[in-house]
Amino acid sequence: MAPQTNGRPRRRDVLTAGMGLAGGYALTACSFLDTKPTDAATPRRTATAKGAEAPMLKERVDAGALPPVGERLPQDRMVVKPNERAGSYGGTWHSVLEGSPTGDFGELPTTVGYEGLTRWNPEFTEVIPNVALRFEVGDDGKTITLTLRRGMKWSDGQPFTADDILFAYNDVSLNTELSPVPPGFAVSGGRPASLEKVDDHTVRFRFTVANGLFLQYLATPSALNLAERPSHYLRQFHKAYNKDVEQAAKRERFSSWIDYFFAKADQWQNTELPTVHAWVPKNPASTGQRMTFERNAYYWKVDPDGSQLPYLDQVAFEHVNNHQLSLLKAGNGEMDFEARRFYRDYAQKPVLARNREKGGFDFVDLRSMYAVSVGLYLNLNHKDPVKREIFTNKNFRIGLSHAINRPEIIKTVFQGQGVPHQVAPLPDSPYYDEQMATQYTAYDVAEADSYLDRAGYAERDGAGMRLGPDGKKIAFAVDVPSDREDYVGTVDLIRGYLREVGIDMQIKSQSVSLIYERIEANAHDAVSRTAEGGGGILPHLRTDFWFASESEARNYAPLWSAWYTSGGKSGERPPPQVVRQMDIYQQRVRPAVEEDARVAAMREILAITKDLFHCIGICRATNSFGIKRKDFHNVPQGFPIDWFYPCPAPTNPEQYYSTADR
Repeated sequence: MAPQTNGRPRRRDVLTAGMGLAGGYALTACSFLDTKPTDAATPRRTATAKGAEAPMLKERVDAGALPPVGERLPQDRMVVKPNERAGSYGGTWHSVLEGSPTGDFGELPTTVGYEGLTRWNPEFTEVIPNVALRFEVGDDGKTITLTLRRGMKWSDGQPFTADDILFAYNDVSLNTELSPVPPGFAVSGGRPASLEKVDDHTVRFRFTVANGLFLQYLATPSALNLAERPSHYLRQFHKAYNKDVEQAAKRERFSSWIDYFFAKADQWQNTELPTVHAWVPKNPASTGQRMTFERNAYYWKVDPDGSQLPYLDQVAFEHVNNHQLSLLKAGNGEMDFEARRFYRDYAQKPVLARNREKGGFDFVDLRSMYAVSVGLYLNLNHKDPVKREIFTNKNFRIGLSHAINRPEIIKTVFQGQGVPHQVAPLPDSPYYDEQMATQYTAYDVAEADSYLDRAGYAERDGAGMRLGPDGKKIAFAVDVPSDREDYVGTVDLIRGYLREVGIDMQIKSQSVSLIYERIEANAHDAVSRTAEGGGGILPHLRTDFWFASESEARNYAPLWSAWYTSGGKSGERPPPQVVRQMDIYQQRVRPAVEEDARVAAMREILAITKDLFHCIGICRATNSFGIKRKDFHNVPQGFPIDWFYPCPAPTNPEQYYSTADR
């Protein structure tokens, strides 16, 4: 069984979130939910003729501190078409990072850190070249050849070549000390690809078994590291290139060369690390009240006029302690553009809407790619044999599902913005199955009681609570992130619904980090969270909730997921139907070069998912929102949102520009 690590990056992979805001869920949907731009005037600064480069860089050129722009740009520069119009140079993109200084790193690849070998086009319909000038699939999907851009440079002016890709892959991703498990995107047939250098600007990945999904995975955050390891800088911290690295690590008070290497490879903390991003950090994320990025003088993209991008001089993230402060800043117009921060704030949207004129901002539409906004996931691998028996009883799960009043949850918690939905692909996906999406979603207490009786739990105690196979009251707790009002509000309502049918469910509200610790220790009863990967082509890339594959599958099947990701070396072998899903994915979905074959095989997996019904979905979002100041330009009015489509980055932030008079 091939290791899979294609979900959200681990910490090391990431190296490689005046106005009174209403709380609770009392507000209802209204005209304030409209996302159409308003026409109110906003302060504007006068745009100047932009020329070939930013004025701040031209000053450095004139002073002899920087080579001319023609020498800094590559021969094979990438041309980016502005979303609306050619912009003007200058200005700052203001946003926030929430919580601890280093706790919101996931926001950075979605804004200033999305420069992989390939990328998604803004519409999320195809993979397009990026750092790689072009790519070619050969040998029926067993080889992928990537041609790099001639003359491309790191932010320190050093050449970006094939040697950098080889270092990132062979010396880091396949180094068992640095990466005990190879990256799942590069594995097919149980073995990682080999990588060879064809010439200074060409590399070739070779697979023993075809990997039809490789180019798509290269466009996700999972594979960004391949273009983030400058070999000319990082080799000095690598054991294979520096025999004295252990001593150097100890001198700088690191426990090992491994920790030393990752500290130096941390693009958000080490400001000396060269990058290919549009902006480079000027201070570590962990210091000060603000993390500031400044334009990269060697950035390799231009607009259709040949002017070097980015248009904006800086990106500034202010550290805020909590989400309420982010909402406050948004309502006051202190954030230029924020796509991911507020997409779950259904209750707050009417309040923000009332401040649009004063704050000088509008909403942008976010099309959720999540299979569900919130779901309920029982631990099918529970340590307690009694709870495991109960949770693995399909009739028990169906009974719980019918007991949930989804329309009331949607109205009360999500401001009417959603529809009942199981954990299933979305209507825009080629994998959509209406019956799978809607099965067992009807609110029917009598039907719920019938299924729970059929599950074998008809007997009740004096208080009307159902008894389990051990003769004791059926009771379990749901781990819920304490900072997620939508999850907490949903689970609080579910607690009441389940009590009506004789099930004692409690809420365990705690930090996300503690929840993940409990999941890793297989110490949880159940978890409530979203399920990503439901829209478009994502179901064949994000398989966590279709079968016990990647990291998020550990919410409901931690031991089966561990068995899959370890190649059977740890965890617990799943039941035959789940093993069949794993085999179909490895033997037919991943290798498929032709789309029809891939879709047919994936539909077989989803048919088993539908029958097993391991996860209980509550609802999916019909739409969500971000905010954008009216004087911040070239942002599309709408786009998808998912971790594998790390919005807004695929919409090309380097072509955003500001006319703010501030």
